[in-house]
Parts: sequence; C-alpha cells; structure tokens
Amino acid sequence: LAGDEVDVGELGDGVAHLLRNDPARAEAAFSSLLQLARPLRGRGGSSADLPEALNNLAIARARLRKWNEAFAALQRAAQLDPAEPDTWFNLGLAALRADEASAAVRPFRELLRRNPEDKQARALLILALDQAGRKAEADSERESAPGGLSNYSLSTLAGLDRVRMKLEL
Repeated sequence: LAGDEVDVGELGDGVAHLLRNDPARAEAAFSSLLQLARPLRGRGGSSADLPEALNNLAIARARLRKWNEAFAALQRAAQLDPAEPDTWFNLGLAALRADEASAAVRPFRELLRRNPEDKQARALLILALDQAGRKAEADSERESAPGGLSNYSLSTLAGLDRVRMKLEL
C-alpha cells in the first residue's frame, strides 16, 4: 500500500479528530481512507483492508451512537487482524456502552486470552459480567485478578477507546 496510491494522511486526520472528540469528522476521514483503499483489495494486499482504519472508524461511529455500524467495523477489523488486542478491547467497550453487557464478555475474554496482564480489560470484563447478571463469574474473575484493578461503572467509560495511531503496512 503505497502512500502515492492512498492518502494515508487521512489516518492522521481521523486520529486528530478522534483525539479532539470530533467523531463526525473522524468518521468522514476514516470512511474516505477506506474508500480510497478499496480498489487495492484485488491486488493481493490484505493491508488494503486497513484494520487500523476500521478500528478507528468504529470508535467514531460508537461515539456517534451508531452501534450496529461500529460493531460491524470492529468485527471486520478483528477478522482481518485477530491478534490485535486493541480491536477486541474496543469491541467489548462498544458493547458495554451500547448496554449490551452480555455481548461485551466474549471480546474481553478474547483480549485476555492474548494478553492476560491487561488490567483494564480484566476490570471491564468484571463490569460486563456484573452488568450481565453473571455475579458468580464476576466474583471468580475478581478473586483471580492481580491487585490494582480499577473500578469502572457505565458512567466512567468515556475516553477509554484504544485508538490506532498508525498503519502497519
């Protein structure tokens, strides 16, 4: 994916908009980047699918409360790059924000399978289990968790998104 074929500056613009909490402009920037990359998909490069841009597009859409579109973008990003923990984190976080606690459990478990030391993900898994009415599982996670876990509530989820800052070509 060459810079002269796709304006990768759109990623930087979109990130800047996310960091300024301007999700509408971020959504436009990431959508544009993905549109520009679309013709390259047939040329054998999986990087043309840009899981980083999909992740960030989903964050913008979640901030706009476009839940179905956010979930679809995150699921596609996870399919393209299943080893990327930030995508799983954002998928779980979006589910919590959309009041879909049961749907948040699997992404946090996937992330913790890949990165068991992620205390933030563990704390959010516990929140998701509690919110889903799965108290015994939540208690079990609390007991087995390392010390120093933050306590989150549904009202404290703002700003936890994991924005992808660069393309990995």
